[in-house]
Amino acid sequence: MIGFVMYTLYDDSWWIIRLMIDKNHQRNGYGKDAILKVIEILRNKPGCHRIVTSYEPENLIAEKLYLSLGFEKTGRIEEGEIILCLVLKN
Repeated sequence: MIGFVMYTLYDDSWWIIRLMIDKNHQRNGYGKDAILKVIEILRNKPGCHRIVTSYEPENLIAEKLYLSLGFEKTGRIEEGEIILCLVLKN
């Protein structure tokens, strides 16, 4: 197994709550591919208008990945993690 992604519906938004890629497989594009697949899956869920995720402030690789995919910082910090949101356009 290379890694996994967990997502859930919470407070009327779909959240990507975990993305883990095995350290031996990092920096090969698997994280980006996984997030793109999750975006595709969630985009097809009825009523999905936004996807929310978070990252730890020191994880600049995650920040760069999410921002490159269109996520935007919300200005919120929860449990020490920076919250981002991707608004889906129909």
